[in-house]
Amino acid sequence: MNTFNGHDRYQGTCDDIYIDLNGQSGPNTDGRDVFVFHIYYDGIAPKGIKQDTNWTQSFKNQCMGQRWNNVGGCTGWVVINGNMDYLHTDNLDW
Repeated sequence: MNTFNGHDRYQGTCDDIYIDLNGQSGPNTDGRDVFVFHIYYDGIAPKGIKQDTNWTQSFKNQCMGQRWNNVGGCTGWVVINGNMDYLHTDNLDW
């Protein structure tokens, strides 16, 4: 893990892991039962953590905003905060 702009960040994305908690059963909805983890050269991290500031990965844009078919932006919130509060409000941010 490297430090970038004062934040610890993994470097060099290799791929993503998509997790569907209930398999083929519904609802298969981003942020409810579908979550994404980034695979980096030096680790694995949930998508949508505070350090994900680029538009297509950020919690604010991809979990709380327009997702534009880019799933996984809520994963970091669930892992770090242990809840799905974003389902009940539109006013969360790190």
